[in-house]
Amino acid sequence: MEVLKLRRASHFKEGIISKIFLVLLAISLAMILFGLSFRLYHVIEKLSPQLSPINTVNRLLIYWFFLDLLLRYFVQKSPTVNNVLALMVFPIKRSVIIHYFLVKSLLSIFNFLPLLIFTPFSLVLFIKGYDFLNVFCWFLSIIFIVLFMSYVNSLIKKSKLALLVVVFILFITIILKYFSLININELSVCIFNTLFIFPYLFIVPISLTLFLYYLNFKLIRNQFYLDRFDSKIIRSINTTFFFLSDFFEKTSPFLRNDIKLIWRNSKPKHYILISFVCLFYGLIVFKSEMIKINFPVMLVFISIFVSGGFLLAFAQLVPSWDSSYYKLLMCQNILYKDYLKSKWYLMVIGTTIFLILSIPYIYFGWNVFQIILTCALFNIGVNSFLTLLIGAFNRKHIELNKSIGIFETNEFNSIQIIFGLLKFIIPTFLFYIPYKFINFNTGLVFLVVLSFLGIILREYILDKIVKVYRKQKYRALAAFSEK
Repeated sequence: MEVLKLRRASHFKEGIISKIFLVLLAISLAMILFGLSFRLYHVIEKLSPQLSPINTVNRLLIYWFFLDLLLRYFVQKSPTVNNVLALMVFPIKRSVIIHYFLVKSLLSIFNFLPLLIFTPFSLVLFIKGYDFLNVFCWFLSIIFIVLFMSYVNSLIKKSKLALLVVVFILFITIILKYFSLININELSVCIFNTLFIFPYLFIVPISLTLFLYYLNFKLIRNQFYLDRFDSKIIRSINTTFFFLSDFFEKTSPFLRNDIKLIWRNSKPKHYILISFVCLFYGLIVFKSEMIKINFPVMLVFISIFVSGGFLLAFAQLVPSWDSSYYKLLMCQNILYKDYLKSKWYLMVIGTTIFLILSIPYIYFGWNVFQIILTCALFNIGVNSFLTLLIGAFNRKHIELNKSIGIFETNEFNSIQIIFGLLKFIIPTFLFYIPYKFINFNTGLVFLVVLSFLGIILREYILDKIVKVYRKQKYRALAAFSEK
Protein backbone atom coordinates (compact mmCIF):
# COMPACT_ATOMS: atom_id res chain seq x y z
CA MET A 1 0.00 0.00 0.00
CA GLU A 2 2.82 2.40 0.83
CA VAL A 3 4.45 1.74 -2.56
CA LEU A 4 1.17 2.30 -4.41
CA LYS A 5 0.54 5.49 -2.45
CA LEU A 6 3.96 6.81 -3.43
CA ARG A 7 3.63 5.82 -7.10
CA ARG A 8 0.17 7.34 -7.47
CA ALA A 9 1.10 10.66 -5.88
CA SER A 10 1.17 13.57 -8.32
CA HIS A 11 4.61 14.63 -7.19
CA PHE A 12 6.19 11.22 -7.81
CA LYS A 13 6.84 11.65 -11.55
CA GLU A 14 7.78 15.32 -11.27
CA GLY A 15 11.47 16.03 -11.06
CA ILE A 16 12.35 12.35 -11.36
CA ILE A 17 15.90 13.21 -12.48
CA SER A 18 16.49 15.41 -9.44
CA LYS A 19 15.05 12.67 -7.19
CA ILE A 20 17.47 10.13 -8.69
CA PHE A 21 20.29 12.63 -8.18
CA LEU A 22 19.37 13.10 -4.51
CA VAL A 23 19.18 9.33 -3.95
CA LEU A 24 22.60 8.84 -5.53
CA LEU A 25 23.96 11.75 -3.47
CA ALA A 26 22.57 10.21 -0.26
CA ILE A 27 24.09 6.81 -1.13
CA SER A 28 27.44 8.47 -1.90
CA LEU A 29 27.46 10.38 1.39
CA ALA A 30 26.51 7.22 3.28
CA MET A 31 29.37 5.30 1.66
CA ILE A 32 31.82 8.12 2.41
CA LEU A 33 30.71 8.24 6.06
CA PHE A 34 30.92 4.45 6.28
CA GLY A 35 34.44 4.51 4.86
CA LEU A 36 35.61 7.37 7.10
CA SER A 37 34.31 5.54 10.16
CA PHE A 38 36.99 2.88 9.62
CA ARG A 39 39.54 5.63 10.30
CA LEU A 40 37.75 6.73 13.48
CA TYR A 41 39.75 4.37 15.70
CA HIS A 42 43.12 5.71 14.45
CA VAL A 43 41.98 9.36 14.61
CA ILE A 44 40.87 8.97 18.23
CA GLU A 45 44.10 7.15 19.04
CA LYS A 46 46.14 10.11 17.77
CA LEU A 47 43.96 12.81 19.36
CA SER A 48 43.73 11.10 22.75
CA PRO A 49 46.75 8.78 23.16
CA GLN A 50 46.40 8.66 26.96
CA LEU A 51 43.06 6.81 26.68
CA SER A 52 42.05 3.80 24.66
CA PRO A 53 39.71 4.62 21.73
CA ILE A 54 36.86 2.63 23.27
CA ASN A 55 37.14 4.65 26.51
CA THR A 56 37.18 7.93 24.57
CA VAL A 57 34.06 6.95 22.62
CA ASN A 58 32.31 5.83 25.80
CA ARG A 59 33.03 9.22 27.40
CA LEU A 60 31.23 10.99 24.56
CA LEU A 61 28.29 8.64 23.98
CA ILE A 62 26.06 10.27 26.59
CA TYR A 63 26.36 13.59 24.72
CA TRP A 64 25.61 11.81 21.45
CA PHE A 65 22.35 10.42 22.82
CA PHE A 66 21.38 13.74 24.40
CA LEU A 67 21.78 15.55 21.06
CA ASP A 68 20.07 12.64 19.33
CA LEU A 69 16.97 13.04 21.52
CA LEU A 70 17.00 16.82 21.14
CA LEU A 71 17.15 16.64 17.33
CA ARG A 72 14.54 13.89 17.21
CA TYR A 73 12.10 15.98 19.22
CA PHE A 74 12.33 18.93 16.85
CA VAL A 75 12.66 17.26 13.45
CA GLN A 76 11.58 13.61 13.55
CA LYS A 77 7.98 12.79 12.76
CA SER A 78 6.35 10.74 15.49
CA PRO A 79 3.69 8.09 14.82
CA THR A 80 0.12 9.35 15.12
CA VAL A 81 -3.22 7.64 14.74
CA ASN A 82 -4.06 9.99 11.87
CA ASN A 83 -1.48 8.31 9.63
CA VAL A 84 -3.28 4.96 9.74
CA LEU A 85 -6.82 6.32 9.60
CA ALA A 86 -7.38 4.70 6.17
CA LEU A 87 -6.50 1.25 7.55
CA MET A 88 -9.01 1.48 10.39
CA VAL A 89 -11.99 0.73 8.07
CA PHE A 90 -10.50 -2.58 6.93
CA PRO A 91 -10.96 -5.91 8.77
CA ILE A 92 -7.45 -5.81 10.23
CA LYS A 93 -6.73 -6.23 13.91
CA ARG A 94 -5.87 -3.02 15.68
CA SER A 95 -2.80 -4.60 17.23
CA VAL A 96 -1.44 -5.59 13.80
CA ILE A 97 -1.85 -2.04 12.45
CA ILE A 98 -0.23 -0.49 15.53
CA HIS A 99 2.70 -2.94 15.47
CA TYR A 100 3.21 -2.19 11.77
CA PHE A 101 3.15 1.53 12.42
CA LEU A 102 5.57 1.40 15.37
CA VAL A 103 8.05 -0.69 13.38
CA LYS A 104 7.67 1.63 10.39
CA SER A 105 8.52 4.60 12.60
CA LEU A 106 12.03 3.15 13.01
CA LEU A 107 12.80 3.91 9.35
CA SER A 108 14.53 7.17 10.18
CA ILE A 109 17.87 8.72 9.35
CA PHE A 110 18.52 8.97 13.10
CA ASN A 111 18.43 5.17 13.36
CA PHE A 112 20.58 4.49 10.29
CA LEU A 113 23.32 7.01 11.06
CA PRO A 114 24.69 5.09 14.09
CA LEU A 115 24.88 1.94 11.95
CA LEU A 116 27.12 3.75 9.46
CA ILE A 117 29.42 4.97 12.25
CA PHE A 118 29.54 2.20 14.83
CA THR A 119 29.59 -0.81 12.49
CA PRO A 120 33.03 0.05 11.01
CA PHE A 121 34.30 1.17 14.41
CA SER A 122 33.27 -2.15 15.98
CA LEU A 123 34.94 -4.12 13.16
CA VAL A 124 38.19 -2.22 13.75
CA LEU A 125 37.95 -2.94 17.50
CA PHE A 126 37.67 -6.66 16.72
CA ILE A 127 40.62 -6.49 14.29
CA LYS A 128 42.70 -4.71 16.95
CA GLY A 129 42.30 -7.66 19.29
CA TYR A 130 39.28 -6.80 21.41
CA ASP A 131 37.12 -9.74 22.41
CA PHE A 132 34.44 -10.44 19.80
CA LEU A 133 31.67 -11.07 22.35
CA ASN A 134 32.39 -7.82 24.22
CA VAL A 135 32.47 -5.77 21.02
CA PHE A 136 29.35 -7.37 19.55
CA CYS A 137 27.25 -6.97 22.71
CA TRP A 138 28.47 -3.38 23.14
CA PHE A 139 27.46 -2.66 19.54
CA LEU A 140 24.02 -4.21 20.12
CA SER A 141 23.63 -2.10 23.25
CA ILE A 142 24.37 1.09 21.30
CA ILE A 143 21.87 0.20 18.56
CA PHE A 144 19.11 -0.63 21.03
CA ILE A 145 19.74 2.59 22.96
CA VAL A 146 19.27 4.40 19.64
CA LEU A 147 15.93 2.62 19.17
CA PHE A 148 15.09 3.41 22.79
CA MET A 149 15.59 7.12 22.03
CA SER A 150 13.30 6.79 19.02
CA TYR A 151 10.47 5.47 21.18
CA VAL A 152 11.18 8.03 23.93
CA ASN A 153 10.72 10.73 21.30
CA SER A 154 7.43 9.17 20.16
CA LEU A 155 6.21 8.98 23.74
CA ILE A 156 7.04 12.55 24.77
CA LYS A 157 5.34 13.90 21.64
CA LYS A 158 2.10 12.12 22.57
CA SER A 159 2.17 12.48 26.36
CA LYS A 160 2.71 15.75 28.21
CA LEU A 161 3.45 13.80 31.39
CA ALA A 162 6.29 11.92 29.66
CA LEU A 163 7.65 15.20 28.30
CA LEU A 164 7.63 16.75 31.77
CA VAL A 165 9.44 13.72 33.21
CA VAL A 166 12.19 13.92 30.55
CA VAL A 167 12.56 17.69 30.96
CA PHE A 168 12.74 17.28 34.76
CA ILE A 169 15.47 14.62 34.47
CA LEU A 170 17.50 16.81 32.10
CA PHE A 171 17.01 19.84 34.35
CA ILE A 172 18.18 17.96 37.45
CA THR A 173 21.19 16.61 35.53
CA ILE A 174 22.18 20.11 34.38
CA ILE A 175 21.84 21.49 37.92
CA LEU A 176 23.97 18.68 39.37
CA LYS A 177 26.56 19.24 36.65
CA TYR A 178 26.59 23.01 37.29
CA PHE A 179 27.31 22.53 40.99
CA SER A 180 29.90 19.82 40.20
CA LEU A 181 27.92 17.19 42.08
CA ILE A 182 28.28 14.75 39.19
CA ASN A 183 30.77 14.31 36.38
CA ILE A 184 28.94 13.64 33.11
CA ASN A 185 32.05 12.24 31.42
CA GLU A 186 32.73 9.80 34.23
CA LEU A 187 29.06 8.80 34.34
CA SER A 188 29.14 8.08 30.61
CA VAL A 189 32.33 6.04 30.93
CA CYS A 190 30.87 4.09 33.85
CA ILE A 191 27.68 3.19 31.97
CA PHE A 192 29.13 2.23 28.61
CA ASN A 193 32.32 0.63 29.91
CA THR A 194 30.12 -1.58 32.07
CA LEU A 195 28.14 -2.58 28.98
CA PHE A 196 31.44 -3.35 27.24
CA ILE A 197 33.08 -5.30 30.08
CA PHE A 198 29.98 -7.34 30.98
CA PRO A 199 28.49 -8.51 27.66
CA TYR A 200 25.40 -10.10 29.20
CA LEU A 201 24.19 -6.64 30.28
CA PHE A 202 23.15 -5.91 26.69
CA ILE A 203 19.83 -7.36 27.81
CA VAL A 204 19.22 -4.07 29.75
CA PRO A 205 19.00 -1.77 26.67
CA ILE A 206 16.91 -4.40 24.88
CA SER A 207 14.50 -4.62 27.84
CA LEU A 208 14.21 -0.82 28.09
CA THR A 209 13.49 -0.57 24.36
CA LEU A 210 10.79 -3.24 24.55
CA PHE A 211 9.27 -1.47 27.57
CA LEU A 212 9.09 1.84 25.67
CA TYR A 213 7.65 -0.02 22.67
CA TYR A 214 4.92 -1.40 24.94
CA LEU A 215 4.13 2.04 26.40
CA ASN A 216 3.80 3.53 22.91
CA PHE A 217 1.63 0.61 21.85
CA LYS A 218 -0.72 1.10 24.80
CA LEU A 219 -0.93 4.86 24.28
CA ILE A 220 -1.78 4.55 20.57
CA ARG A 221 -4.21 1.68 21.19
CA ASN A 222 -6.17 3.84 23.65
CA GLN A 223 -6.64 6.47 20.91
CA PHE A 224 -7.30 4.03 18.10
CA TYR A 225 -11.00 4.66 17.43
CA LEU A 226 -12.74 6.12 14.37
CA ASP A 227 -15.18 8.17 16.42
CA ARG A 228 -12.20 9.98 17.95
CA PHE A 229 -11.99 11.96 14.70
CA ASP A 230 -15.67 12.88 14.52
CA SER A 231 -15.65 15.48 17.25
CA LYS A 232 -13.75 18.72 16.86
CA ILE A 233 -12.44 20.76 19.74
CA ILE A 234 -13.84 24.27 19.92
CA ARG A 235 -11.57 26.76 21.57
CA SER A 236 -11.73 30.46 22.21
CA ILE A 237 -9.45 32.33 19.85
CA ASN A 238 -7.15 35.13 20.89
CA THR A 239 -7.14 37.82 18.20
CA THR A 240 -4.36 39.87 19.75
CA PHE A 241 -2.15 41.72 17.26
CA PHE A 242 -4.24 40.65 14.24
CA PHE A 243 -5.26 44.29 13.75
CA LEU A 244 -1.64 45.16 12.95
CA SER A 245 -1.97 43.44 9.58
CA ASP A 246 -4.47 46.11 8.45
CA PHE A 247 -1.47 48.36 7.81
CA PHE A 248 -0.72 46.42 4.60
CA GLU A 249 -3.90 47.44 2.74
CA LYS A 250 -4.94 44.99 -0.02
CA THR A 251 -2.69 42.24 1.29
CA SER A 252 -4.07 42.56 4.83
CA PRO A 253 -6.65 39.71 4.56
CA PHE A 254 -3.97 37.26 3.42
CA LEU A 255 -1.46 38.44 5.98
CA ARG A 256 -4.05 38.25 8.76
CA ASN A 257 -4.90 34.72 7.63
CA ASP A 258 -1.21 33.71 7.82
CA ILE A 259 -0.87 35.12 11.33
CA LYS A 260 -3.97 33.21 12.45
CA LEU A 261 -2.64 30.05 10.78
CA ILE A 262 0.61 30.28 12.76
CA TRP A 263 -1.20 31.21 15.96
CA ARG A 264 -3.79 28.41 15.91
CA ASN A 265 -2.11 25.33 14.42
CA SER A 266 0.55 22.99 15.79
CA LYS A 267 2.63 22.32 12.67
CA PRO A 268 3.30 26.01 11.83
CA LYS A 269 4.27 26.54 15.47
CA HIS A 270 6.75 23.64 15.20
CA TYR A 271 8.32 25.19 12.11
CA ILE A 272 8.55 28.58 13.82
CA LEU A 273 10.25 26.89 16.77
CA ILE A 274 12.70 25.15 14.44
CA SER A 275 13.45 28.44 12.69
CA PHE A 276 14.54 29.89 16.05
CA VAL A 277 17.19 27.18 16.27
CA CYS A 278 18.91 28.89 13.31
CA LEU A 279 19.57 31.91 15.55
CA PHE A 280 22.10 29.89 17.53
CA TYR A 281 24.19 28.73 14.55
CA GLY A 282 26.31 31.84 14.96
CA LEU A 283 27.59 30.64 18.33
CA ILE A 284 29.44 27.87 16.47
CA VAL A 285 31.41 30.24 14.24
CA PHE A 286 31.39 33.82 15.51
CA LYS A 287 33.38 33.06 18.65
CA SER A 288 36.26 31.59 16.62
CA GLU A 289 38.90 34.17 15.75
CA MET A 290 40.58 31.65 13.45
CA ILE A 291 37.47 31.42 11.26
CA LYS A 292 37.00 35.20 11.28
CA ILE A 293 40.53 35.73 10.00
CA ASN A 294 41.04 32.78 7.65
CA PHE A 295 37.50 31.92 6.48
CA PRO A 296 35.41 35.14 6.40
CA VAL A 297 33.21 33.62 3.68
CA MET A 298 31.92 31.20 6.33
CA LEU A 299 30.62 34.21 8.29
CA VAL A 300 28.33 35.12 5.38
CA PHE A 301 27.15 31.52 5.04
CA ILE A 302 26.24 31.29 8.74
CA SER A 303 24.69 34.77 8.81
CA ILE A 304 22.18 33.64 6.17
CA PHE A 305 21.11 30.98 8.70
CA VAL A 306 21.00 33.40 11.63
CA SER A 307 18.91 36.08 9.92
CA GLY A 308 16.95 33.80 7.60
CA GLY A 309 15.59 31.11 9.89
CA PHE A 310 12.02 32.09 9.04
CA LEU A 311 12.71 31.87 5.29
CA LEU A 312 14.50 28.55 5.60
CA ALA A 313 11.84 26.84 7.72
CA PHE A 314 8.32 28.27 7.57
CA ALA A 315 8.44 30.26 4.31
CA GLN A 316 9.98 27.31 2.45
CA LEU A 317 6.53 25.67 2.45
CA VAL A 318 4.65 28.56 0.82
CA PRO A 319 1.98 28.10 -0.58
CA SER A 320 1.44 24.61 0.89
CA TRP A 321 0.35 26.17 4.18
CA ASP A 322 -2.82 27.23 2.34
CA SER A 323 -3.33 23.84 0.66
CA SER A 324 -6.45 23.05 2.72
CA TYR A 325 -8.33 26.00 1.23
CA TYR A 326 -6.24 26.78 -1.88
CA LYS A 327 -9.17 25.96 -4.18
CA LEU A 328 -11.34 28.45 -2.32
CA LEU A 329 -8.68 31.15 -2.67
CA MET A 330 -8.40 30.54 -6.41
CA CYS A 331 -12.19 30.90 -6.79
CA GLN A 332 -12.25 34.35 -5.20
CA ASN A 333 -12.00 37.69 -6.95
CA ILE A 334 -8.43 38.30 -5.81
CA LEU A 335 -5.20 39.12 -7.56
CA TYR A 336 -2.46 36.50 -7.53
CA LYS A 337 0.01 39.34 -7.09
CA ASP A 338 -1.67 40.53 -3.87
CA TYR A 339 -1.58 36.98 -2.53
CA LEU A 340 2.16 36.63 -3.25
CA LYS A 341 2.90 40.13 -2.01
CA SER A 342 1.36 39.21 1.35
CA LYS A 343 3.76 36.25 1.55
CA TRP A 344 6.64 38.62 0.78
CA TYR A 345 5.53 40.99 3.54
CA LEU A 346 5.34 38.02 5.92
CA MET A 347 8.95 37.08 5.05
CA VAL A 348 10.06 40.70 5.58
CA ILE A 349 8.40 40.75 9.01
CA GLY A 350 9.91 37.36 9.94
CA THR A 351 13.41 38.35 8.81
CA THR A 352 13.17 41.68 10.66
CA ILE A 353 12.19 39.90 13.87
CA PHE A 354 15.14 37.52 13.49
CA LEU A 355 17.45 40.47 12.85
CA ILE A 356 16.29 42.13 16.08
CA LEU A 357 16.76 38.87 18.00
CA SER A 358 20.33 38.59 16.64
CA ILE A 359 21.37 41.95 18.16
CA PRO A 360 23.16 40.16 21.08
CA TYR A 361 25.75 38.99 18.51
CA ILE A 362 27.20 42.50 18.83
CA TYR A 363 29.00 40.93 21.78
CA PHE A 364 31.31 39.22 19.25
CA GLY A 365 32.04 42.57 17.57
CA TRP A 366 30.26 45.18 15.47
CA ASN A 367 31.71 43.64 12.30
CA VAL A 368 29.86 40.38 13.08
CA PHE A 369 26.51 42.16 13.43
CA GLN A 370 27.32 44.12 10.27
CA ILE A 371 27.53 40.84 8.36
CA ILE A 372 24.24 39.61 9.89
CA LEU A 373 22.56 42.92 8.93
CA THR A 374 23.87 42.60 5.38
CA CYS A 375 22.62 39.02 5.07
CA ALA A 376 19.24 40.01 6.51
CA LEU A 377 18.91 42.63 3.76
CA PHE A 378 19.93 40.01 1.20
CA ASN A 379 17.28 37.64 2.56
CA ILE A 380 14.67 40.38 2.12
CA GLY A 381 15.83 41.70 -1.25
CA VAL A 382 16.83 38.46 -3.00
CA ASN A 383 16.18 35.23 -1.07
CA SER A 384 12.56 36.15 -0.35
CA PHE A 385 11.80 36.27 -4.08
CA LEU A 386 13.73 33.05 -4.65
CA THR A 387 11.59 31.43 -1.92
CA LEU A 388 8.40 32.58 -3.66
CA LEU A 389 9.66 31.23 -6.98
CA ILE A 390 10.47 27.84 -5.47
CA GLY A 391 7.00 27.80 -3.91
CA ALA A 392 5.42 27.59 -7.36
CA PHE A 393 6.67 23.99 -7.52
CA ASN A 394 5.64 23.11 -3.96
CA ARG A 395 2.59 20.89 -4.40
CA LYS A 396 2.28 18.89 -1.22
CA HIS A 397 -0.86 19.09 0.91
CA ILE A 398 -0.09 19.89 4.55
CA GLU A 399 -2.14 18.76 7.52
CA LEU A 400 -1.80 21.76 9.81
CA ASN A 401 -2.23 19.83 13.06
CA LYS A 402 -0.08 16.80 12.27
CA SER A 403 3.28 16.21 13.88
CA ILE A 404 6.31 17.51 12.08
CA GLY A 405 8.85 15.55 10.05
CA ILE A 406 11.58 17.59 8.46
CA PHE A 407 13.64 14.80 6.94
CA GLU A 408 10.73 13.20 5.14
CA THR A 409 10.23 13.84 1.43
CA ASN A 410 6.47 14.22 1.81
CA GLU A 411 6.90 17.88 2.76
CA PHE A 412 10.03 19.00 0.92
CA ASN A 413 10.35 17.97 -2.70
CA SER A 414 13.61 17.65 -4.59
CA ILE A 415 13.17 20.96 -6.44
CA GLN A 416 12.88 22.81 -3.13
CA ILE A 417 15.99 21.13 -1.75
CA ILE A 418 18.14 21.81 -4.82
CA PHE A 419 17.02 25.41 -5.31
CA GLY A 420 17.00 25.98 -1.56
CA LEU A 421 20.76 25.47 -1.58
CA LEU A 422 21.00 28.52 -3.85
CA LYS A 423 19.96 30.68 -0.91
CA PHE A 424 23.37 29.96 0.58
CA ILE A 425 25.48 29.49 -2.54
CA ILE A 426 24.43 32.73 -4.27
CA PRO A 427 25.23 35.21 -1.46
CA THR A 428 28.41 33.37 -0.53
CA PHE A 429 29.64 33.41 -4.13
CA LEU A 430 28.59 37.04 -4.73
CA PHE A 431 30.44 38.10 -1.58
CA TYR A 432 33.55 36.06 -2.37
CA ILE A 433 34.27 37.67 -5.78
CA PRO A 434 34.67 41.32 -4.62
CA TYR A 435 36.21 40.14 -1.33
CA LYS A 436 38.86 38.16 -3.18
CA PHE A 437 39.77 40.88 -5.68
CA ILE A 438 39.17 44.02 -3.58
CA ASN A 439 38.43 43.68 0.16
CA PHE A 440 35.98 42.45 2.79
CA ASN A 441 33.81 45.58 3.00
CA THR A 442 33.41 45.72 -0.78
CA GLY A 443 31.89 42.24 -0.68
CA LEU A 444 29.35 43.38 1.92
CA VAL A 445 28.53 46.56 -0.02
CA PHE A 446 27.94 44.49 -3.16
CA LEU A 447 25.40 42.32 -1.32
CA VAL A 448 23.66 45.42 0.07
CA VAL A 449 23.41 46.99 -3.40
CA LEU A 450 21.86 43.80 -4.83
CA SER A 451 19.44 43.67 -1.89
CA PHE A 452 18.19 47.23 -2.41
CA LEU A 453 17.99 46.60 -6.15
CA GLY A 454 15.69 43.64 -5.48
CA ILE A 455 13.50 45.73 -3.15
CA ILE A 456 13.28 48.56 -5.71
CA LEU A 457 12.34 46.12 -8.50
CA ARG A 458 9.86 44.28 -6.27
CA GLU A 459 6.80 44.91 -8.46
CA TYR A 460 8.59 43.79 -11.64
CA ILE A 461 9.96 40.63 -9.98
CA LEU A 462 6.56 39.75 -8.49
CA ASP A 463 4.95 40.11 -11.94
CA LYS A 464 7.40 37.55 -13.32
CA ILE A 465 6.81 35.16 -10.41
CA VAL A 466 3.02 35.49 -10.85
CA LYS A 467 3.38 34.19 -14.42
CA VAL A 468 5.13 31.07 -13.10
CA TYR A 469 2.39 30.50 -10.50
CA ARG A 470 -0.30 30.83 -13.15
CA LYS A 471 1.39 28.19 -15.31
CA GLN A 472 1.59 25.83 -12.35
CA LYS A 473 -1.85 26.71 -10.93
CA TYR A 474 -3.86 23.67 -12.01
CA ARG A 475 -1.08 21.22 -11.17
CA ALA A 476 -0.96 22.72 -7.70
CA LEU A 477 -4.75 22.50 -7.32
CA ALA A 478 -4.72 18.82 -8.31
CA ALA A 479 -1.82 18.01 -6.01
CA PHE A 480 -3.29 19.86 -3.02
CA SER A 481 -6.38 17.68 -3.34
CA GLU A 482 -4.29 14.63 -2.40
CA LYS A 483 -4.07 13.91 1.31
